[in-house]
Amino acid sequence: MDKAFRERAPRVVDNLPGRQPGSYLVLEGIAPIHLTQGLGAGKKPEELPQFFQQTTYKDARRGGWDPAERLRAMDLDGVEAEVIYTTLGFRQF
Repeated sequence: MDKAFRERAPRVVDNLPGRQPGSYLVLEGIAPIHLTQGLGAGKKPEELPQFFQQTTYKDARRGGWDPAERLRAMDLDGVEAEVIYTTLGFRQF
């Protein structure tokens, strides 16, 4: 990313001042989006409140963005094919 645009580029920021702990997707012109709401896969319901308060994007399962890890997760779950669609990126537009 060209230096002139780095401050305007979408980015993940941990622990924004004045907001609950966690990772946020920061986009120009849009309120920061708390990311941990989408990171609870594989957690038990009773684990989620604490997980959401203590988790950053670094704790996410890599299969959300790493194709090799996604294939491993699919194998673990017995999934042979998936339809990929946008989630957080949808809010940008």
